[in-house]
Amino acid sequence: MEKTQVNVHSQEYMETMARLMSEALESPEGMSALAAVIAAPIEQEIKRKEISSLLLTHHTLPKEERPLYQKKPKVKAY
Repeated sequence: MEKTQVNVHSQEYMETMARLMSEALESPEGMSALAAVIAAPIEQEIKRKEISSLLLTHHTLPKEERPLYQKKPKVKAY
């Protein structure tokens, strides 16, 4: 099975994606499908930024005090 390379920066690709997204936004089912597809990459990017921020931030605590961080609640996208 051959894999075809797609140039995601080409004008043709951009126009095709714009047309597909416009079609998806015309119906509630299309909007739900579009939201389901883009939710995971957005969530991954948010997590990456949160982790990076936590790792790069220096937190000064009193001696021998354990750091306590809040956990984000898990929310299901609809």
